[in-house]
Amino acid sequence: MENAKDKKEEQTKNADTSAAREMGCSCAGYMERIKAIDSMEDMEQNVWEALHMFRKLNIGSILPHLNKGEFVLMNGIYHVQKKISSEHGVKMSDLAEYTHALPPAVSRSIKALEEKGYVRRFVDQKDRRNTLVEITKSGQEVLDESNEITNEFIRRVFEKTDKEEMARLVSYIHQQYDLAKEELEKIRQSQKKAADKHTGANHSANVRFTDS
Repeated sequence: MENAKDKKEEQTKNADTSAAREMGCSCAGYMERIKAIDSMEDMEQNVWEALHMFRKLNIGSILPHLNKGEFVLMNGIYHVQKKISSEHGVKMSDLAEYTHALPPAVSRSIKALEEKGYVRRFVDQKDRRNTLVEITKSGQEVLDESNEITNEFIRRVFEKTDKEEMARLVSYIHQQYDLAKEELEKIRQSQKKAADKHTGANHSANVRFTDS
């Protein structure tokens, strides 16, 4: 029995080592591809492709009870409720804002979760214009199980990742995010000024036309 256990542990270790080696080869191949890029335009395209790669990972494929969207939404309910220190659910509008999703999409997903018995919707007694949603007992059990699975997945990935490389990657992503956020704000302000100028010009033209 002990030999069988040792053999299984050895097989797992070899599989992890092989996976790490494959990951190393994959990363090395990608670095060679990056070095071969000549134009800044191609580099920008590759950076954005790399940043969006994680969106293609189907986390829901390893979760027994939730798809990816449902998992994100249920975690959203949990975190919003914790953030506002509410014991009686969260507003649908707050949930849509937190998850950066359109209200109709959130409503459809909540309906699906409600049919599974994982969440409950009800009218806010303090303001009957609002609909609140909360996680049920069975929903919390499913969410806890799903978080355990995803945390184990992340742990296994990070075990195969060099810590210094990971620190540099995190620093770079934060840097690029701050730069992107800054540029977006500049563009928004520029567009607003142009729109205000256009509106002002039209108003002046209308005034002149009326006076004449």
